[in-house]
Amino acid sequence: MLAILLLLAASQTAAKAPAATKAPPAAKTPPAVKAPPTVAKRGFTVDNVNADTPVTKVWYADGATEWLEIKDLAPIGPKTQRRFEIGPGQKCIFLVRIQFSDNYMQVFGNVDVCKGGSVKAD
Repeated sequence: MLAILLLLAASQTAAKAPAATKAPPAAKTPPAVKAPPTVAKRGFTVDNVNADTPVTKVWYADGATEWLEIKDLAPIGPKTQRRFEIGPGQKCIFLVRIQFSDNYMQVFGNVDVCKGGSVKAD
């Protein structure tokens, strides 16, 4: 009789055991964000369309850093163009600032140096 009670108790315990649950699916890892490619040749052209006054200073900046001045710049005469290379990098959109010999300044935004951007100084 004791054996029957033990078998009965064992079958009831097995029936009350919680059912196994599946583990939740693992969270999907978002795809890695790729860095933009490095562009080997970046630069811009200053086109001085002014009839009388030379450009004496040129700066450029990517918006996140300080202005970088083009050193040892020979004046860009009236109705003259000059190309500036700024070296390889990943950023393409720059600001360009110019100053004429009479201290008048202009700032140009959205200059795409990866596509050979240009500014018209007047």
